[in-house]
Amino acid sequence: MYYNAYFTPEGMHTHTHSKVASLDRVTPSADGDFLLFLGKRVRQLRHLGGMTRKMVAREADVSERHLAQLESGEGNVSIVLLRRIASALDVSLVELFAPEVREPDFSNASPIIAWKTWCSG
Repeated sequence: MYYNAYFTPEGMHTHTHSKVASLDRVTPSADGDFLLFLGKRVRQLRHLGGMTRKMVAREADVSERHLAQLESGEGNVSIVLLRRIASALDVSLVELFAPEVREPDFSNASPIIAWKTWCSG
Protein backbone atom coordinates (compact mmCIF):
# COMPACT_ATOMS: atom_id res chain seq x y z
CA MET A 1 0.00 0.00 0.00
CA TYR A 2 1.05 3.55 -0.55
CA TYR A 3 -0.57 6.90 0.09
CA ASN A 4 -0.91 9.68 -2.40
CA ALA A 5 -1.45 13.23 -1.18
CA TYR A 6 -1.93 16.25 -3.38
CA PHE A 7 -3.18 19.79 -3.07
CA THR A 8 -5.97 21.44 -5.05
CA PRO A 9 -7.66 24.81 -4.57
CA GLU A 10 -10.21 23.01 -2.39
CA GLY A 11 -7.55 21.67 -0.02
CA MET A 12 -5.41 18.60 0.52
CA HIS A 13 -6.62 15.22 -0.74
CA THR A 14 -5.29 11.79 0.13
CA HIS A 15 -5.86 8.42 -1.44
CA THR A 16 -4.78 4.94 -0.42
CA HIS A 17 -3.57 2.80 -3.29
CA SER A 18 -2.54 -0.78 -3.60
CA LYS A 19 0.57 -1.26 -5.74
CA VAL A 20 -1.42 -3.61 -7.97
CA ALA A 21 -4.64 -1.65 -7.94
CA SER A 22 -4.31 -0.68 -11.58
CA LEU A 23 -3.45 -4.20 -12.75
CA ASP A 24 -6.09 -6.66 -13.83
CA ARG A 25 -6.43 -9.28 -11.16
CA VAL A 26 -5.88 -12.82 -12.37
CA THR A 27 -8.12 -15.48 -10.94
CA PRO A 28 -6.72 -18.85 -9.87
CA SER A 29 -8.71 -20.65 -12.57
CA ALA A 30 -7.21 -18.35 -15.23
CA ASP A 31 -3.75 -19.16 -13.87
CA GLY A 32 -4.52 -22.88 -14.05
CA ASP A 33 -5.86 -22.57 -17.59
CA PHE A 34 -2.74 -20.67 -18.64
CA LEU A 35 -0.43 -23.28 -17.08
CA LEU A 36 -2.36 -26.07 -18.83
CA PHE A 37 -2.10 -24.23 -22.16
CA LEU A 38 1.61 -23.62 -21.66
CA GLY A 39 2.27 -27.23 -20.71
CA LYS A 40 0.41 -28.55 -23.74
CA ARG A 41 2.28 -26.13 -25.95
CA VAL A 42 5.68 -27.22 -24.61
CA ARG A 43 4.73 -30.87 -25.12
CA GLN A 44 3.48 -30.15 -28.65
CA LEU A 45 6.67 -28.33 -29.63
CA ARG A 46 8.77 -31.09 -28.08
CA HIS A 47 6.93 -33.72 -30.13
CA LEU A 48 7.13 -31.65 -33.32
CA GLY A 49 10.88 -31.35 -32.79
CA GLY A 50 11.20 -35.09 -32.25
CA MET A 51 12.69 -34.58 -28.80
CA THR A 52 12.23 -36.66 -25.69
CA ARG A 53 11.53 -35.07 -22.34
CA LYS A 54 14.99 -36.15 -21.24
CA MET A 55 16.61 -34.34 -24.18
CA VAL A 56 14.75 -31.08 -23.52
CA ALA A 57 15.39 -31.30 -19.78
CA ARG A 58 19.10 -31.79 -20.32
CA GLU A 59 19.34 -28.95 -22.85
CA ALA A 60 17.28 -26.57 -20.66
CA ASP A 61 19.17 -27.54 -17.49
CA VAL A 62 15.98 -28.57 -15.67
CA SER A 63 14.98 -31.86 -14.10
CA GLU A 64 12.78 -34.22 -16.09
CA ARG A 65 10.33 -34.15 -13.19
CA HIS A 66 10.04 -30.35 -13.31
CA LEU A 67 9.54 -30.47 -17.09
CA ALA A 68 6.90 -33.18 -16.65
CA GLN A 69 5.10 -31.00 -14.10
CA LEU A 70 5.20 -28.07 -16.50
CA GLU A 71 3.83 -30.20 -19.34
CA SER A 72 0.97 -31.39 -17.14
CA GLY A 73 0.09 -27.83 -16.05
CA GLU A 74 1.17 -28.35 -12.47
CA GLY A 75 3.34 -26.06 -10.40
CA ASN A 76 4.76 -22.84 -11.69
CA VAL A 77 7.68 -21.82 -13.86
CA SER A 78 9.92 -18.77 -14.09
CA ILE A 79 10.37 -16.74 -17.24
CA VAL A 80 14.08 -17.60 -17.17
CA LEU A 81 13.25 -21.31 -17.25
CA LEU A 82 10.75 -20.73 -20.04
CA ARG A 83 13.48 -18.97 -22.02
CA ARG A 84 15.81 -21.96 -21.52
CA ILE A 85 13.06 -24.39 -22.55
CA ALA A 86 12.27 -22.31 -25.65
CA SER A 87 15.95 -22.34 -26.53
CA ALA A 88 16.13 -26.13 -26.05
CA LEU A 89 13.12 -26.49 -28.35
CA ASP A 90 14.73 -24.09 -30.83
CA VAL A 91 11.76 -21.70 -30.74
CA SER A 92 11.33 -18.12 -29.56
CA LEU A 93 9.36 -17.18 -26.45
CA VAL A 94 6.73 -15.74 -28.78
CA GLU A 95 6.35 -19.13 -30.47
CA LEU A 96 6.14 -20.81 -27.08
CA PHE A 97 3.13 -18.67 -26.16
CA ALA A 98 1.52 -18.80 -29.63
CA PRO A 99 -1.55 -20.91 -30.29
CA GLU A 100 -0.85 -24.41 -31.50
CA VAL A 101 0.74 -24.82 -34.90
CA ARG A 102 -0.88 -27.22 -37.30
CA GLU A 103 0.92 -29.28 -39.88
CA PRO A 104 0.15 -28.14 -43.45
CA ASP A 105 -2.58 -30.06 -45.25
CA PHE A 106 -1.29 -31.24 -48.61
CA SER A 107 -4.12 -33.68 -49.32
CA ASN A 108 -5.31 -31.72 -52.39
CA ALA A 109 -1.88 -30.64 -53.67
CA SER A 110 0.17 -32.42 -56.29
CA PRO A 111 2.96 -34.56 -54.80
CA ILE A 112 5.68 -32.31 -56.26
CA ILE A 113 4.17 -29.09 -54.88
CA ALA A 114 3.54 -30.74 -51.53
CA TRP A 115 7.16 -31.97 -51.33
CA LYS A 116 8.64 -28.59 -52.32
CA THR A 117 6.41 -26.74 -49.86
CA TRP A 118 7.16 -29.17 -47.06
CA CYS A 119 10.92 -28.96 -47.67
CA SER A 120 10.95 -25.16 -47.80
CA GLY A 121 8.95 -24.79 -44.55
